[in-house]
Amino acid sequence: MSCQKPKKFKLGGFARLLFCWKASVYKLLWREVLCFLALYTVISLLYRYVISTAMDAHFKTTFEEVALYAYNYTAVFPISFVLGFYVTVVFDRWWMQFKAIPWPDRVVNNVSAHITGANERGRLVRRALVRYVNLSAILIYRIGSKRVRKRFPTFQHLVEAGVMTKREKEVIKKLPSDNPKYWVPCTWFVNLVRQVKKEGMIDSDPAVKTIIDELNNFQNKCDELYGFDWIIVPLVYTQVVTIATYSYFLACTVGRQYLDPTANYDGHTFDLYFPGFTVLEFVFYVGWLKVAENLMNPFGEDDDDFDMNWIVDRNLEMSFLAVDDLYDTEIPLEPDPHIDVHTIDMPYTNASIKKKGKAWQGSASKVRLSRKDMVFTNMPEKIFTEDDEIISSGLLSKPNNSYSNHNTGNGRQNPPPPAYIENEVNLTENRSHQELLQDTPNSPNDNTWHKRDSPTPPKRLSHSTQARRRSPKGHRRKVYRGRTPAMEEADEPDEGGCSQRGDDHDPTPREYYAQQGRQSSGDSDFNNLIPCKDIDIDNLNESVI
Repeated sequence: MSCQKPKKFKLGGFARLLFCWKASVYKLLWREVLCFLALYTVISLLYRYVISTAMDAHFKTTFEEVALYAYNYTAVFPISFVLGFYVTVVFDRWWMQFKAIPWPDRVVNNVSAHITGANERGRLVRRALVRYVNLSAILIYRIGSKRVRKRFPTFQHLVEAGVMTKREKEVIKKLPSDNPKYWVPCTWFVNLVRQVKKEGMIDSDPAVKTIIDELNNFQNKCDELYGFDWIIVPLVYTQVVTIATYSYFLACTVGRQYLDPTANYDGHTFDLYFPGFTVLEFVFYVGWLKVAENLMNPFGEDDDDFDMNWIVDRNLEMSFLAVDDLYDTEIPLEPDPHIDVHTIDMPYTNASIKKKGKAWQGSASKVRLSRKDMVFTNMPEKIFTEDDEIISSGLLSKPNNSYSNHNTGNGRQNPPPPAYIENEVNLTENRSHQELLQDTPNSPNDNTWHKRDSPTPPKRLSHSTQARRRSPKGHRRKVYRGRTPAMEEADEPDEGGCSQRGDDHDPTPREYYAQQGRQSSGDSDFNNLIPCKDIDIDNLNESVI
């Protein structure tokens, strides 16, 4: 029964996989589980039929105290942390080893693209180049993979398999080096590329560079595999984790014994013979450790190790097909069935149409806004709809304090805002900055305020300012930077109600508001001020702020 491709999962998800034997936890742990149960059973029988029936009750009490002590040890032991970190390190290393396996596809494609020539010479060159690449990979596989080593134990086996020639074998054996010689076929590859470049079989230097770059990437993968086989997880770390795991379950053989219920020990209220949950814990933790041991070297002969022999066969087959049988194969161009269709609707079978999904539009695609929220702050006259349309808005035509010149909706237009003149310059006109500068009086002290006949709308106060002025408690007087106490005293009104300061100074905010008649009924700072003698009482309403 094959366990790798279950036809259908029923209730329980992977329940069918629980009954597989190949590469299963049962095959991995059955010996360890039997040893643990045998030791646990022996200690349990000794306690029940030897120690408990002894004449001296001291032996039974001593064993029970030892069992409780061992149980307390297992309760505080950080077995999960120790094993979890170790398995994480080993698993990451296992996946990196798989990604370090060299695949010759990119080198083969570049050889087929840039080594031109449909004659016999071109064919021999291309086949020799891809054979050198695969020979280099097989030599590095022989170093770390037991399966490949057993398949090609000597160089003569490679010669008989057709991957290496006798002359190449003699050259490798005569090299004065004791280091692995998996890099030698790559050197032959570079020499042959340089030779065919001189013969004109490679069009340009960039093509040569592309081929050599891909070869270098391939050789880097071979170097990574050599490094993984050379440098392993430190032995001390593996020993610590192994000793910690087995010592933990050795303590469990004593600490997890079911003691006499009549002794009223905490947690020992009933008696059992089989430690079911302890066995499950053993399977979890020891199985975790065994998985890490198998992942340490994935190039072995275990059920879940990498099948490197299949990789060798696949790479050789693909390489020779690409540079020989498929080289310079011309397939006539034909119009595809969808040439006149802009949006291709690929057909579904009856079995696959049930699981047809929709395109993911993004997690924010469900966000909806009202038309009011979709209006730009600087374009209130434009309203955007959900259909990407824009409609005109009457927001600006409503009467408000801004004195809009738009139509109010009933045929009438709002009056234009009153002219605002400062220093003999009308600031409400659409005039440039240079024109305003030309019309400004030259006297910097000319603070004359003028106004047209239309009244100036009163300044609206914020809610916080209105609340502060209506408060019965007087708010704190503002102290302006750079003013001395003498200057503050000079601002106090005299017996006549006027300020003690002279007329040749700039008006303070207190004097200014007194001059303009803008005293607030709730402002305690200005309650004591009265108009001065030189203020034109008749023209107070004509003052402009």
